[in-house]
Amino acid sequence: FEAAFGDKEIVCGTYDKKLLLFDKFKKAFVYQWQSTTINPGGFKPAIVYSIQQDNNILWIGTNKGLTQLNLKDQQQQSFFIPSLLMENNNALVKKVVANNGDDLNKLWLIPWQPYNGIILYDFKNKKIIKEWHTRNSKIIRKYTDLFYSKINHNVIAARDSALDFFNENKGFLKTINIKGKVLSIEENVHGNVWIGYTDGLIYLNIKNSSLKPFFPSFEGTEVEKTSFGGTFPVNDIKIGDQNTLWLASVKYGLFSFD
Repeated sequence: FEAAFGDKEIVCGTYDKKLLLFDKFKKAFVYQWQSTTINPGGFKPAIVYSIQQDNNILWIGTNKGLTQLNLKDQQQQSFFIPSLLMENNNALVKKVVANNGDDLNKLWLIPWQPYNGIILYDFKNKKIIKEWHTRNSKIIRKYTDLFYSKINHNVIAARDSALDFFNENKGFLKTINIKGKVLSIEENVHGNVWIGYTDGLIYLNIKNSSLKPFFPSFEGTEVEKTSFGGTFPVNDIKIGDQNTLWLASVKYGLFSFD
């Protein structure tokens, strides 16, 4: 599942179409957001792919589009983006990231197939401002992850074997090629990038674009080894206390790395 972490609670989006609140101290799920006859505007069942916390606001990307949840008053709002609709009238949003720049009314989104690419969305005016490598472009690319750099103020997006760098004003900046299929990326406090790929971790030094791979020593069971592609796929990365990396692997589970 995807999760947004707080001091006492965790908001969890699950693959079985639920949005739940987990209490760390009670070690139990204590609330479920849902649409009812009393609250028809509540969270409608959807597969949650991305949760982005921006102060007291949660931005949720699902297989039915984009949802905003206010944690203070529990009010929710769905955003209808017509140009992203698929044949079943759903807008699959794989990743949502707050802009964190001068204009806080903007979001960076990864729409899934068939739209693809990256879009910059103005949720206040409910319109797409800019887009790159979507089905409306000459070069179409499918991205797996992205973040807005608080250090360099650029957006870095991951695709199969590369990282693409974007800027809201300048547009596409550059590409850094990676040996291996990139699955996840995360920025550290110095603005450098941890890259999770099919065979472990890669550390990218932003200043000189150098790449340093880290190969895992962990060996799973014979069943695990043959269950998914790659020797150690890192599907998600979170940086915790004292710069410890938390790695989620669909093949082997949860690991820490320091």
